[in-house]
Parts: sequence; C-alpha cells; structure tokens
Amino acid sequence: MLNIDNLVRKFDEYYYKYLDYNDKSSFFCSKNDNFKVNGFIYPMIISYYKDNIISSVSSKYYGSVKNNLEIDKNVFEMEKYLTDFFLKTDENFIIQRMKRMSKIKDANISISEVICINEEHKNLFFNSFIYNKDEEYKQLKWEKLLKNTYINGIIKDNKIVSLGFVSNIDCGGANIVIQTVEGYRNKGYGKMIVEKISRDVLKDGILPIYWVNEENTCSIKLAESLGFETQVLETVVRHE
Repeated sequence: MLNIDNLVRKFDEYYYKYLDYNDKSSFFCSKNDNFKVNGFIYPMIISYYKDNIISSVSSKYYGSVKNNLEIDKNVFEMEKYLTDFFLKTDENFIIQRMKRMSKIKDANISISEVICINEEHKNLFFNSFIYNKDEEYKQLKWEKLLKNTYINGIIKDNKIVSLGFVSNIDCGGANIVIQTVEGYRNKGYGKMIVEKISRDVLKDGILPIYWVNEENTCSIKLAESLGFETQVLETVVRHE
C-alpha cells in the first residue's frame, strides 16, 4: 500500500506521465494522442500545476493550435482561444474546467454496506438506473459496466441505489466514477462507495483519482469529506 510520505511524489509521477510531459516544453504533442476517460475523448488538456501552465494536445490538432496560439497568454486568453478554435470545427466540442483530486489516506467511515457488483446483480441493475429502457439497451449498458474495474454498489429496496467503478487506470492512477439513483442521494451511499474503491486501489499500489467539473460543488464536497485534495486545475476540450 502507498504510504502518505510518497503520495505527493507518486502523483507527480502519475500526472507527468499521464500528460506525456517533459521539462523541454510546456506546450507539446502528447504521445497519448487523445485522452479517453469514461467513454469521452479529450483532445487537449491545459493544466495549472505547481504555478506552471502545461498544455498537452493530440496530434490531430497540435499543428493548428500551435501555429495560432500564443502559449504565453494568460489562462483566460488561452481559454477564449480554445473556445473559438474548437467550437468552429465541424466536430462537436465543449470546453470545461475541471479539478483533478487525489487522496492521501483512508477516511474514518464505515463501508460495511458496500458490496462488489458482479453477474448475479444483473437484474438489480436493470431495475435501477435503466429500468425504463428496452432489454437490448439494458444489456449493452450492463456489458459496458462490466468492462470497468473495482465495481461496487449499495443495494436497497431490491435495487442498486448507488454504483461506483474505476473507468480508467492510466499511468498508475485510477479514475473513480460514482452515480446514485435520484431519491437515494444525500444519504452517504456515494461516499461509502468512493471510500471503498479508494482503499482497494491504494492497496493495489494505484492512486485514486477523482476528476470533477469545478461547478459540481456537491461532488467536490463529497470527495473533500473523504480526504481528497485538489492537485491540479485543468481546462479541457471534450469531444461530444
């Protein structure tokens, strides 16, 4: 298990590798090409990390962006340029501000209600998040869910009322996703699941990563209550 003393160093290692960053340039073409998180594609990430601005761009857009962007612009000028550039393409993009958070120790909460979700819970899943869809749609969503790792949930009233999983493990960091059925929120179920997943990935030597839109204050408060701290602020381009 990772200990507190090496987590800061571990996050540095994870994040620089994730961006494909080296100290030769703060604006570069990523070998990772497109960042993929939970099914979405992110062709560009601008990070505000340790008083530096680091821009990682996929090869498809690197030349065009580099030729037209003054990389010494301030944050707001860069965001305006990106918005103008990407939203004028023939593809659908949105620009988001994100917080990338990580956890340094276990939280003092009970996780006894959290269980691992597997094949035996298929019908419960069908009756929870996608109960009003047809069988083919439900099956596709179930198969997609099982492609993830560290899948955990809480069962109440004969359905999965809160569900969490790791959508991506990249460069030693595990991206945690959480969702809770409306009507069962604000009961602490999401917190329990995020904590369970965090403990499990840390035991396996992997950093728990909580990546969240900065406008999602409820989700940020959930993470902070478990000891997550914001490590990086980012402006990202997301392909819809």
